[in-house]
Amino acid sequence: MDKTIEVIKQLLLDSINTAGSPLSDVKTVIYGNPSKIPESDLPAITIKPVGTDWDMRGSRVDEKRYNIEIRLVYNARDYYGLSKEDKDKVFVVEDSINKIEKSNDSLEVVSGSICGVIQNNQCLPYKEDGVTKYASTLTQIVSTRYEDPKDVSATREFPTYEAVVVVSSQSIGDR
Repeated sequence: MDKTIEVIKQLLLDSINTAGSPLSDVKTVIYGNPSKIPESDLPAITIKPVGTDWDMRGSRVDEKRYNIEIRLVYNARDYYGLSKEDKDKVFVVEDSINKIEKSNDSLEVVSGSICGVIQNNQCLPYKEDGVTKYASTLTQIVSTRYEDPKDVSATREFPTYEAVVVVSSQSIGDR
């Protein structure tokens, strides 16, 4: 699972560093979901393993499905105002939807959003010694959800608004 998460992290960092990407103002990507993220590092993306589903077949072929949670974390105090463009929308909700699953006029998910990064890289390609390799046979989006702001007494030291993408990454290999 480590390689799968490392590749997802790098693909998200590449999107953050791409001009015009919906993720361009994300400040950090963290492997894991720490309870203490410095406020100066927000908005942040955390990538956390949730578990693995195993299918061990008698033909010496194993299938593993890694379940991974990608979480977009905002400081709710900084982002709780209304949208500059639409005074009927809370900025953090509008912004998180754009970062998670922004779509174009044809209703296709924009490639620089979190869901777009996953959809456009379903086999999770990476380079090793100049050779393209793949960390997954197929990576799919399972769900997205937008959580109500968390109170200070919750897991973080200050109120946060968090949006979550759950992905399942399949790996098939010989024993």
